[in-house]
Amino acid sequence: MKDFPDLFAEFANAKSSWVRSKTLRGYTDVTGHYWNWIGQQPQLLDWTHVATVENYLANRRRDGLADASLATVRRTLSVFFNWLVKRQYLDTNPVALTDKPIIRRKLKTYITPGEFAQFLSSIPSYSWMDLRDRCLLLILFFSGLRAGEAVRLCLNDVDNEQLAITVRNGKGGHDRMVPCTPDLPASLSAYLKARPSWSKPIIFVSNNGFGGIRGPITADGVRQMLKRRFAAAHMEYHNIKAFRHSFGTNFLNAGVRRSSLAEMMGHTDEKITAIYAQHEHRALIREYRLAYEQLK
Repeated sequence: MKDFPDLFAEFANAKSSWVRSKTLRGYTDVTGHYWNWIGQQPQLLDWTHVATVENYLANRRRDGLADASLATVRRTLSVFFNWLVKRQYLDTNPVALTDKPIIRRKLKTYITPGEFAQFLSSIPSYSWMDLRDRCLLLILFFSGLRAGEAVRLCLNDVDNEQLAITVRNGKGGHDRMVPCTPDLPASLSAYLKARPSWSKPIIFVSNNGFGGIRGPITADGVRQMLKRRFAAAHMEYHNIKAFRHSFGTNFLNAGVRRSSLAEMMGHTDEKITAIYAQHEHRALIREYRLAYEQLK
């Protein structure tokens, strides 16, 4: 059989035609770390043996890797070994013989509609950057877009009449349509009128430090904006993912079906959407009270 580096190079070449570069980097980082770890061991290890994979995963846990991250590492290695089996380099996938990490789910942080209204009201409408941030926040909170999806939005992606946003090339390379708040068209119009001249279709741009445009805003730029805005509002900081969690949680609480929410959030598996049900406390309380009244 070929050496590990040659096999991975063949694997990466096969995957490069249909997976995203970010996904491919993930494969490279995880498998590269596994191979480097094997090379650092005092005795020669068989990298295809289940005991080697188990020792590696145990070592990552001892290094403090969280259960969810460990599960990602295991899943990524399994993709590589599954490919080796399909190409008949191996008979079995050693990762499949290891135990899955037990992921202890914690309630995700989310923002209530009242907290969001307070946060939004703390941002003035003086400059084009103020208007940009207000517009971005409406999209993050009421449409649940990922950071990378929001910063890639172009003018023709927002349908003001249908109150809908088209997310192009989302996670997994899929396009989808997401409804938006009725407040978005006016907010977007105000921002575009105040924004300095910009000939490209990308909606959201960054400041060059002198009031002009540097270029399209990045996901990291949105993160920095949130830190700055939450600090100015004297409110607890919530990251971009918290806005997406809030979208899922709040709309489930408001009665949106999980299947519909899964489609809006771009989830290929409705089980992923089910994590937001942990916060469906208002719906649960309503059901309990109705049942309680019947028991009295």
